[in-house]
Amino acid sequence: AKGKLKVVADGIVSVFSAGESWCMDHGIAHLTEVLEDSVLLEVYKRDKEPEEFYATALEVGSIYS
Repeated sequence: AKGKLKVVADGIVSVFSAGESWCMDHGIAHLTEVLEDSVLLEVYKRDKEPEEFYATALEVGSIYS
């Protein structure tokens, strides 16, 4: 695990490092800023398919590196 991200969700600013996680309700406006090169695993579900979950793995680079 590696990386650091800043997440702004519903006006609340949080910083997450490797190994940490967060959860937010569907429809919450949010912004993610990459502070360090990171690997991000996003898990979500669609409203119309309540029993199915989807995942996306992203390797993202920081403009500050």
